[in-house]
Amino acid sequence: MGAMPVCVDRYGLGQRTAWFVLLLAVLVSPLKAQDVRIGHSNGPAQVGRVPHVGQAPNSPRPVTRAPTRNLNSHIGHSVFGQRPNAATTHVTRHNGSPTSPRLMPQKATAPPVEAPWWQTEILSPFMGLPQSPTLSFTEALQRATGQSPEIGLLQADVDQRRAELLGEQAAFDWSVFADSTFDRNNVPVGSSLDGANNRLRDRRWDLQTGFRNRNSSGGEFSIYQDFGFRRSNSRFLTPPTQGTGRITAEYTHPLLQRSGEQYNLGRSVMAGFRRDESAARLIAGTEDHLLRVAQAYWDLVFARGEAAITKHAWSRTSQIVEFMNRRRDVDVGRTQLLQAQSAEATRETDWTAARYDASRAQERLLRLIYGESYQQQSGVEVITTSIPSTSNMPSQTSTDDLDSHPRIVAAREAVQASTVDLNLSLSDLEPRLDLVLSAYSAGLRGQGKFIQASQDAWTDSEPGFGVGLNFEYPLGNRRAKAEVDRKHAQLHRLQKQFQVVVADVALNIRDRDIAVEKALALLSQSEKVLEIAKQELKQLETRRELLVDGSNIANLYLDTLLRSQERVSAAERRLLFAQVDLEVSLASRQHAHGQLRTRAVNSQESMGN
Repeated sequence: MGAMPVCVDRYGLGQRTAWFVLLLAVLVSPLKAQDVRIGHSNGPAQVGRVPHVGQAPNSPRPVTRAPTRNLNSHIGHSVFGQRPNAATTHVTRHNGSPTSPRLMPQKATAPPVEAPWWQTEILSPFMGLPQSPTLSFTEALQRATGQSPEIGLLQADVDQRRAELLGEQAAFDWSVFADSTFDRNNVPVGSSLDGANNRLRDRRWDLQTGFRNRNSSGGEFSIYQDFGFRRSNSRFLTPPTQGTGRITAEYTHPLLQRSGEQYNLGRSVMAGFRRDESAARLIAGTEDHLLRVAQAYWDLVFARGEAAITKHAWSRTSQIVEFMNRRRDVDVGRTQLLQAQSAEATRETDWTAARYDASRAQERLLRLIYGESYQQQSGVEVITTSIPSTSNMPSQTSTDDLDSHPRIVAAREAVQASTVDLNLSLSDLEPRLDLVLSAYSAGLRGQGKFIQASQDAWTDSEPGFGVGLNFEYPLGNRRAKAEVDRKHAQLHRLQKQFQVVVADVALNIRDRDIAVEKALALLSQSEKVLEIAKQELKQLETRRELLVDGSNIANLYLDTLLRSQERVSAAERRLLFAQVDLEVSLASRQHAHGQLRTRAVNSQESMGN
């Protein structure tokens, strides 16, 4: 047998181990007095496992063995950098199958979780731009409402529909008219009845002026004054130079087709429905745009938070590399150092990518808010002041009747307008039969005195009148019938579309309610995952700080520590995403109820007061 190797305790490992064992014995009693502790089963202690970032729950995962003793009382500055000051997470392992340990959800009300550290980092500029204006979520909604061209486009459609309504209502206004003609006839005489020699020369000037109006029953009334002047070389015209005056009143009333107020007011009523439809679509479009603004705002919050998390992860890895450089002559080999430097370079790359992602998210938000003035928003770093909180509970959303939802209102107004349009087409199936009434009084003076002739029409004349009927009916009337069939099909389509809109709105409301509940559940679980990951990292750093496993700590803990840091960063991103997802879900639920625009308007009014 060879000689026994002699171990030299160069670093005082035996003395440190003795002190550490004594310290552990002192800590055993406080650990047993905790409310929730690591239990024991009939079999060996089970080791909890934390999945890697993006790893499926059922996929194979590396097992990180942690000590069963709680070493969190040894809190100090680790040689690997300042550890996050996170609260201790208590885990209960229930007795059961030793091969399938599970974490049971705690139904008791948990104490409020302190605000994550990255919330203060989100409020700090990091892009190096000259200006850093602040922007809250409510301010973003208000500015988008007043400056977005998408909303202005919808408002222009409402203005157009309002003008169409005024135009239809103006169809019953009185109008004044004046028609004047002058004829100079010079034709050869072709008959002795012309009363002229060689050529018949005739000069005529007529002026007709008055008022006309169409009433709501479809009748057309006009009253007008005629002035006439005539000079001719015909010997049958006595006197040869004449002035005429005539006052005439005419009224035409439809008896079948296009008669009645229902038809003649129908276009005005239909224009009113279309105006209300466009107004409802304006509200719905505003809701859609504000939802996009809300999503862009919280995307920017997430991007800024992710940039802070990646920068923090890079800083932690840099501290590991700095520590390993100091121990190159002790227990750190070149392979371990290169591994740590590679991890540092990777996380620095992640930090660079996160900064650019935040810049892109900011540009999308500015475009949605400012529209035409977006190009002027350059050289700024928007500081989002609305920070999602872990204690944020969803506000109660009023459950109004679906009849007031803007999308349902728009669909209903479209159905009503189509119904009126169909009734107008049904009137065209009837034949046209109009009653025509007219009355007049005329005067005549010589020497072209038409003014005096007009006065005679009022004072020295006998009135005349006329009564008649106008009838017209297209054979087969195929065009009117085809138009009625088309309007029937259009109304049927709009009715089905209305049913689809009602069902979609109801589905969207239920889906958004479920999404809020899901976001709340994931938020609570993400907090637990982060606390467990922090506890694991803290234990590893404590063991490494106290040299529990000997002096050759680089080979033993480097890979495990890097993976633990990755799990902490992934848990931080998961919690940040859960916070942002809750805020987006709340905004989406308000949008589903049609109340996101109301929130912006109410906030603006409260600020104005």
